[in-house]
This record gives sequence, structure tokens and C-alpha cells, in this order.
Amino acid sequence: MGSYIRPYELAKHWANLGIGAVVVSPGFHHLMESGPRGGPEVIGGVRYFFTRARSYAGNGVGRILAMFQFMMMAVLQSRSIAALAGWPDVIIASSPHPFGLVSALILRKLCGARVIFEVRDIWPASILELSNATRRNPFILLLAWLEKLAMRRSDAVVSLLEHALPHMQACGLEPRRFHWIPNGVGDLDETVPVPSRHRALLANLAGPDCRLVVIYGGMIGVANNLDLMLDVAARRQARGDRRITFAIAGDGVRRQALADRIAREGLQDVHLLEKVPRAEWLDMLGQADIGYISLADSPLFNLGVSPNKVFDYMLAGRPVLFAIRSAANIVERAGCGLVAEPTAEAVDEALEQFLSMSADERHEIGLRGRKHVAEYYTYALLAQRYSGVFATLRSDIT
Repeated sequence: MGSYIRPYELAKHWANLGIGAVVVSPGFHHLMESGPRGGPEVIGGVRYFFTRARSYAGNGVGRILAMFQFMMMAVLQSRSIAALAGWPDVIIASSPHPFGLVSALILRKLCGARVIFEVRDIWPASILELSNATRRNPFILLLAWLEKLAMRRSDAVVSLLEHALPHMQACGLEPRRFHWIPNGVGDLDETVPVPSRHRALLANLAGPDCRLVVIYGGMIGVANNLDLMLDVAARRQARGDRRITFAIAGDGVRRQALADRIAREGLQDVHLLEKVPRAEWLDMLGQADIGYISLADSPLFNLGVSPNKVFDYMLAGRPVLFAIRSAANIVERAGCGLVAEPTAEAVDEALEQFLSMSADERHEIGLRGRKHVAEYYTYALLAQRYSGVFATLRSDIT
């Protein structure tokens, strides 16, 4: 299953609504916590089918080949998948990469299913923003063509990004086929006690003088802009301020670069922690003081952001430092933290505001976030919203 819980949570709650689902996934991908896998499995009551898949590392040619392989295997193994629950009425092709859409459109011809394209990231625009790729790159041209195909040929588009409709309209999407369904939270009490080694480590980071522990957890990639956290730590260390310690828990292509920079600059108050399973991670958050999120400074994020880690921070009742320039801002909406421009000076100032608060004040801010996600962003509620999209598609058929 891996650290991306959305398909699992939606399928679990659809079952409670009488809607059967099979999650089709490649047998290997970079978010998996164990693998590789193959064939049918039942995980936590949810039916999965893992297609044959090649392993890869990083974001190079291997990953692109794995995308093409999944596109083919989803069709070639479709009869085995259908054996689990019959041919589908609806197929959801979930991005970021759009190759699953090709599989879905082929299967629509074979079995008459309706196709929903679920957009988690805007490809190829996000690649152009965050890499050295050019618009004339053959892979970028292919992605741009597939994006337009998705907007024009899908029966509905579900976007995790709240303000993405204008961009999608420019690619050919009719507004009536657009639906916003963000990420959310699973069971409100979904925690497993964090191992004692992690609890002891966090207690050690806080130290006898009870320094604030600011934690980030998730992918460590270019888009996550974690060098910004290191910039802030360097500023604070330069002026001799040791009241905050920073922890980064996770893995990704930028982890080693961050480790090298921490060692090179002698950043005493930044610590790289190993990745932990999700349920343990939620309990681990409870041992920290502030949840941190940043993204690269890009106009693309004005279309919306829906990072799982923010929902995790809110679920754990931690106040959030949101260093993202975006028109869609759940932290501001919920009043559960502080919003800062993605600059070292602005983030440093926000941290000073947190330091000026009492522990009770920070606790109250964190509770607002937990209350907000419990009221508006549980996967039980989001699954109901999705079922409304299914009903719309059925009415279109009749």
C-alpha cells in the first residue's frame, strides 16, 4: 500500500456505502513501504491487484519505463483484475503521471465503464517549474498531449487542487465535469505507539531546556524546498539562538544532499530521522511541537495544494507552520497555525511568534486543526462526495 493512503481510505469507506472497489497498483513504486508485490491481495479489508512491475530508483528513465509498463499491464492483466469483482462501472485513473488514463480509455471501450481522471499534480507544468526540462522535450510534449486528452475525453475530472479549473478549461475541460475532492484523514484515532527509540530521540532533541521541536515528515524532494528549513536553522545558529531544534523524517532524492549540507555547515540543530510507518508517524507527531511544510516558490501552487503531511499535522493536533505561497490555504482557513512566505526571514519570524506563545496557546491552535479535519476532511465524508460524482455519471448514462 505505501505511504499514500488516499486509494485505501476511499475504497474502505466506499465499501461502507455499498460500493465495491479494487485498487490497481504497480507491484513496485517509490512510495511502497514493502515490496515488490504481485497479483491479488486484501489489505485491511480492501481488495488490491498488483500488476507486474519493474523496480527503479530516482526520477530517471527507469521510472518513466515503469509508468509505461503499468499502462500496459493494467490492460493486459485486466481479466485477472475483473475476476476479483467483475468488470467495473467506473475506472478512476489517478495521476500524477497520466499514463493510467490511456489504460482507462482502452478499458472503457472494452467494458463500457465511465472514466474519471483524478489530478493530484499538474503534469507537465510541475515538471517544467521544478526541473531543467524544456517545452520541446519529447517527454514533456507527450505529457502535454496526454493532459489535453484527459481533459477532453474523461467523463469527469476530480482535482485535489481547489483552483485548478481555469488551467483545466484551457486544456479543454468543460466546467460541469470538474469536481474538487482534496486529500483528508483516516480514522481519527489511527495511531500506534511510536517505538521507544524514536520517543527517546525526540525527548533528547527537546533537551533539558525544553526547546521547541519543529518537525517535517514526508518526501524529501526538490519540490519540498527543505533547504529553506536549513537556511532558517543557519540564521538562528549564527545569532546563537538554540531555542528551536528541527527534525526531518523521511526519504527521497534530496535526503543525501541535505545530510551533506548539514555536515558541511555544522548545523547543530537540524536532525535527519529515519522514515517510520504511517501509524507510528502520527504518534511521533504527538511528541513534537510544530509541524512544518514548505514548497518551492512557484505560481503553480496557486492552483491549490493538498499535501498529506498537513492533514497529518492537523490530525495529530499540532500547530502548523505553512511556508507555501498558495491561494488555497487550509491552515489559514482552519486557524491552526501560521502562514509565512517561503523565505528564511519570514519563516524565522513565524517561529519567533510560536516561541512567544505559551504551550497552552500552541495546544489550542493545534486542536483547531484537529477539529477542522474531523468536521470537513475525513475520508468518510470525502468518499460520500465521490459517490455523488458516481451518481452524476450514472444519471448521464440514463
